[in-house]
Amino acid sequence: MSFDFGVYIWLLPVAAGLVLVLGVIIWRNRAGRSSDVGVMAYTAVFRSLADAVLILDKDHRIVDVNPAAEKLLTSLQKPLIGMPIHTVFPSFQPLIEQHDLPVREGIELQVDALPAYFEARISPIYTATSVAAGHVIVIRDVTEQRQTEEAERAQRLLAEALRDTASALNSTLDVEEVLQHILLDVERVLPHDTANVMLLQGDVACFAGSRGYSEQMWKTIHKRWLVEETPNLRYMMQTGEPIVISDVAQDRGWVDTPATRWIRSYVGAPIQRNNQIIGFINLDSATPNSYQPEHAERLQAFANQAAVALGNAQLFAELAERNSELDAYARTIAHDLKSPLGLINGYAELVAEYDLPIAGRAQLDIIQETIGRMEEMIDQLLLLAQLRDVEQTAVSVEVLPLIYSVISRFTDQIEAHNIIVQVESKELPPLAGHAPWLEEVFANLFSNAIKYIGSSNPEPRIRISGIAAGSMVRYQISDNGLGINPADQEKLFDMFTRFHREEAAGTGIGLPIVQRIVQKLGGEVGVESQSGQGSTFWFTLPAGEPAPNSFVGPENL
Repeated sequence: MSFDFGVYIWLLPVAAGLVLVLGVIIWRNRAGRSSDVGVMAYTAVFRSLADAVLILDKDHRIVDVNPAAEKLLTSLQKPLIGMPIHTVFPSFQPLIEQHDLPVREGIELQVDALPAYFEARISPIYTATSVAAGHVIVIRDVTEQRQTEEAERAQRLLAEALRDTASALNSTLDVEEVLQHILLDVERVLPHDTANVMLLQGDVACFAGSRGYSEQMWKTIHKRWLVEETPNLRYMMQTGEPIVISDVAQDRGWVDTPATRWIRSYVGAPIQRNNQIIGFINLDSATPNSYQPEHAERLQAFANQAAVALGNAQLFAELAERNSELDAYARTIAHDLKSPLGLINGYAELVAEYDLPIAGRAQLDIIQETIGRMEEMIDQLLLLAQLRDVEQTAVSVEVLPLIYSVISRFTDQIEAHNIIVQVESKELPPLAGHAPWLEEVFANLFSNAIKYIGSSNPEPRIRISGIAAGSMVRYQISDNGLGINPADQEKLFDMFTRFHREEAAGTGIGLPIVQRIVQKLGGEVGVESQSGQGSTFWFTLPAGEPAPNSFVGPENL
C-alpha cells in the first residue's frame, strides 16, 4: 500500500465540531486533567469512530491511533506510535506547518491498484493557555460516495449526449452529417484517440466516417476490412453484441498491422436495423485497459441511435429517388397527352368553322370543353410535380395586384353567373412567398368558389379578405354558395375529391395543390362551411414587408 497521497479539493468536509471535541478530550486525558468518566468517554468515542483518527504531538509524531486508523495503515507492518507523520503521509506535513488552523483537503489513495478516495481534516489541539500542543487528523473513506457521484455524472453526460445526438440527427438526413454528429457526441462520454463508423457492403466493412486520425495515419490505415477475417468484427456480426478488448496485446484474435500497432485498447458496437447488422462503431485508445464492459454499453446506445438515423437517411434517399422517377414519368406522360390533345383541339376548331346542325354544334362544344378540362388537369399535375422538387426562396409579395390579376382570369365566368366579387380592403397585408405559387393558391380557391356558387343562387357573392396576426397573415375566400357537409370536409384536400358533381365540373386537384403550396411556404389551410350556407376557405402564411406604394384597385366588381 502506498501512502504518497495526491491532493484533491472536491471532497466533503468532516464534522469539525466532533474533531475538536475529541481533540480536547484526548489532550485533557494526556495531561492528566480528566476524570475516570472522561477517560471512559474518550475511550468509547475514540475507539468506536468509523473514521480513522491519528493524534500528533507538537513535534508532529503519532502518539495515538484508533482501530479504524490501524486497519487503514495495516500494510506498514510496524508500530505507528512514535512515527513522524511525514513518514506515513508525506503530503500532510506541509499542510500542518502552514498554519496552526484547521485544514481540510481531499486525498486519493491507491489500494491494490484500485482507487480509493478519502477526505481528511487536520485540526490543532490547544492547551488551556492556547498553546498548540499537537494535532488531530481524521480520515474518512468516501470511496462509495465518490463512485456513486462519478456514476451519476457519467449517466448524466450519457443522457445529455444521447439527447443532443437525437436532436441533431432529427435535423438532417444526410448520411455523412449523421455519422459526424454521432462521433462528435460519442467523444463527450467515451474518451478515445481515434473513432470510426464502418458500414457493410456485402461481407466487407468500409469506413464511412471517422475522427482523430492524423494525415499520416489516414494514408496508411486499412479502410476496408473483410468481416470473416477480422475477429472483433466477426464476433459482433455473429452475436449482435458489443465487444471490449482491454489490452489488444493480450488478445490472440487482434489483427496487428503497422498502421494500428499503436492501439492498446478497443471497444466496438454493432449497428443493427431490422435485426440485421449494417455496420459498426469502433473506438481505439493508445492506453491499455482504457475500456471496460460499461463503456461497451454506452457505445451501444449510440450505435442504436445511428441505426435509426441511418435507416431514416436511407429511406429518404430511396423516396427521393422514387419521387424523381415519378416526376420524370409525370412530365413525360403530360407531354405525350398534350400533343394529341392539341391535335384534337386543332381539328375541333376547323370543324367549328363549318355550318353545323344544332346537335353537331352541341357535341363539338362538349369535345372542346373536355379538351379544356384535360389540359387543365395536365397543367395541375405538372404543377404538383414542380412543387415536390423545386425550392423557392420566399420574398415579400404584394397581394392586391395579384388578386386582381386572378380575378381578370375569370371575367367570363363572373359575368355568366352575375357574381359580385368584393375585396374587403384596398391595402391587403403582403405575404412572404413565391408570387407565381401564391397566384395559383388564389386562382384555385377563387375558381372553386365560382364552381360551387350554385346555379340557382339569386345573389351570388364572393368576398376576399386578409388580416395580419403577428408574424402571420390570414386570407379568406368566402362564398354564399352550396356549402359542404362537415362530414365531407376532411376529404376536401385529398386528390381527385369532388362534391356536387351535378352542379359543377372539376378535376379534384385544385385544393391539394393549394394545400401543397401553402405548407411548402410555411403555412396552413382550412375550410369553414355548412351545407347550403356557403364556404370560407382560409390559409395562413408568414407576413411580408409592406411596399412603399401600394397597389389600389376597385373594391367591388
